[in-house]
Amino acid sequence: MKLFALSVVSALYASHRLTTEELLWLSAREIGELPLALWMQNKPERIPATTHTANVLGKAATTLQFAAANAAIFNSKHTRKLAVAAGVLGIAACTTYWWRALK
Repeated sequence: MKLFALSVVSALYASHRLTTEELLWLSAREIGELPLALWMQNKPERIPATTHTANVLGKAATTLQFAAANAAIFNSKHTRKLAVAAGVLGIAACTTYWWRALK
């Protein structure tokens, strides 16, 4: 799923339907999760299986990412607001993922 989202966002950015700021907001969760994913991959014995599950914040962030992508496709005036909302929720979700992994 992450590869699909990256492909869509990259295509929207390349076609100038997303600004750099919107791209960063939409990528905030993935940027924050990357070090955690690499760490978990290298230390699976220390991390409980429940740490790998998504949460409500993550699901909501994904929903807003798709809404922002659709808004960008249709040149909506709401694209920036949706991208920021997705980024804020994504950062909150990422924080909870880190918290679960480190406790």
